[in-house]
Amino acid sequence: MRIHHLDCGPLYPFGTRPINGTGGFLRRGRGVIHCLLVDTGAGLVLVDTGWGIDDYERPSFVVRAFMAVLGTPRHPGIAARNQIERLGYDPETVGDIVMTHLHLDHAGGLPDFPHAKIHALQAEIDAAAHPASIIERWAYRSEHFAHEPHWIGHPVDGDEWFGIACPPPFEIGGVTFRLIPMVGHTRGHAMVAIRLDGDRWMLHCGDGYGYHGTIYDPPKLPPGGKIVKALFGMVQTVRAIYVSSDKLKTFKDKVGDQVEMICSHDIVDFERMRV
Repeated sequence: MRIHHLDCGPLYPFGTRPINGTGGFLRRGRGVIHCLLVDTGAGLVLVDTGWGIDDYERPSFVVRAFMAVLGTPRHPGIAARNQIERLGYDPETVGDIVMTHLHLDHAGGLPDFPHAKIHALQAEIDAAAHPASIIERWAYRSEHFAHEPHWIGHPVDGDEWFGIACPPPFEIGGVTFRLIPMVGHTRGHAMVAIRLDGDRWMLHCGDGYGYHGTIYDPPKLPPGGKIVKALFGMVQTVRAIYVSSDKLKTFKDKVGDQVEMICSHDIVDFERMRV
């Protein structure tokens, strides 16, 4: 097995100093959309997709506005499908995609792999199909699901992983995957665990945390982070990230080196793993 770390949506927003420690008031920060390409030896598996080719070439109004705010360059070469080709793989061999959640910046590339099976918590699939709030209606984009994906919904029960209730594991090409619920940012948000060898795992936490420092011992926020937490913590989807960060810090203390944790948007996580 080999795991490639892909940035499928570079982020260069202003005002991120108190959020992820990069940039300044008049200087753009740096973030990523951290996706995984898992070469199982028998085929390819993606964990999240980032933006898709159409998002770069023919974006909807919402996608265009989102990219503009976050400073994402409109370059289709960034899309996962094109990165996979540059790595020397055939994108048609991506048979499965495992999703942390289905927000627009994580699921935009689904149409680029129309024959892949899409694994997610069933609650997340239901939320995307039946958005229940204004935020959900904007964050889940119908154009990303118009090709009628082959969904494989996983219920939130049946097993446990390090004491967390979760669906049973599933194997793809001999590699074991797990969807670990971390509900809050979305109704069906999950973390994706991949067994590396023996009892060692990689855990893609999705938007379970946003800044690597929050899972340190002791945890820390960037300069000004407490003010931003107080201001934006009133928004449920943002508040959920701070809550899950605290839970993941406790979890990291418990599992130690058995679990390598990464998240979707932190540049430090991405650069550390890409080496």
